Order: sequence, then structure tokens, then C-alpha cells
Amino acid sequence: MLRPSETPAPRLADVLHYVIARTEAYAFGQTKLYKVLWFADLEAFRRNGATITGASHYQKQKLGPIPNGALKALKELKESGRIAHHPVSTPFGQKNTYECLTTPSLDGFSPEEIDIIGVTIESLRSLDSDEVSNLTHDALWDEIDMFKQIPISAAAYRPEDVVDEETLAWALEGD
Repeated sequence: MLRPSETPAPRLADVLHYVIARTEAYAFGQTKLYKVLWFADLEAFRRNGATITGASHYQKQKLGPIPNGALKALKELKESGRIAHHPVSTPFGQKNTYECLTTPSLDGFSPEEIDIIGVTIESLRSLDSDEVSNLTHDALWDEIDMFKQIPISAAAYRPEDVVDEETLAWALEGD
């Protein structure tokens, strides 16, 4: 079982850096950052059969899917001086926000990928972290055990009201 602290997808740190740069004015916390990645990766997979981050799976966590290696990628960004971590106390607990310290590189990202990320950020901007988390809790979410892997290939396609066992088995196979 992979944990969020294990190996990141090939472009996860670069995508996180870009998303943090685009969202710091809105003070996106860690939960919303992860949801931007989730929804952007799903949309990219629907359009092109590949994710923006390079991830094939995310891990099911209490508040929604988390990119494998997310904690390691954030640590790498902090240690390299590209972002700063700013914990903020809220009535509901600590919120982890980030500040972009350097201009993110867009090398290797297509205009379509940048657009997908921008549209995703805007679609989530007005929602709070609970509302964003609830968007990720769908029929596939209900079928995956906590801390198990959610295949992007299955999550990218919205299930119908009734999913037969054969289709569910295919979706859970992943790559």
C-alpha cells in the first residue's frame, strides 16, 4: 500500500508548484490543492488518456483522493526554496497554506494542460474544503477501501446510477 509520503508521480512537484503559484491569493489549503490535482488529472485523462502529473493512481484518504508522494513533493518544493509553508489556525483546526517563492517552470506542459489546471482552480475557488471533498465522494469512492489506491482510469469516467459487477471489476483493475 502506497502512502501519500511515498514516491511522487514524475511531474507532481512541478504541477503542485504551479497550482500553489496560481492559488496563493485565494489561500487554498492542502485539501483544495490536492483536489485541483485530482480533478485536473481526471479531466486530462478523459481528454488525452494521460494525467498531467503522470499519476496513474491516487490514495483514498478521509477528505478525498491524495496524490501518491504528495508529502514528499511538498517537502522537496520547500527544501528547494520554491515554496514556503504557512500553517494557519482556524476554528476547525490547522490549515496548511503555501506561498510560491519562485516562478514555476511551465516547460514540458502543453497549453491544454495549463488551461485544464486554470479552469479547475476557478471551478473550485469559491468552494470550501468540505464542499470540495464531497465532490470526490462518488460511487467509485464508496467501493474503494480507505488508504487503498484509486485508479485514475476508473475515476475519470463517471459511473451510471447502476454499475454491474463486471464493469466494476474492470474499472478496479486499473492499468
